[in-house]
Amino acid sequence: MNHDVVTVTAVSFVKDIKTLLEGNKHNAYPVLNSKGEVIGLITRNFINIMIKNQAWFGESLTGLSMKSNQIKE
Repeated sequence: MNHDVVTVTAVSFVKDIKTLLEGNKHNAYPVLNSKGEVIGLITRNFINIMIKNQAWFGESLTGLSMKSNQIKE
């Protein structure tokens, strides 16, 4: 039995990551670079913590721009 591997890219939109989490119950995802090569692994728990703390660059879920000095630890 073959299954498609669920992956994330090193640069992803928050809304795409949120959709990914809602669409499956995997505990970790391979991270791919722009060439499609595996460069790491990220856990569901780590992604949830990043979303909870809005720890990313660019647009937040509320549409407000986040700056690097606003990232919470």
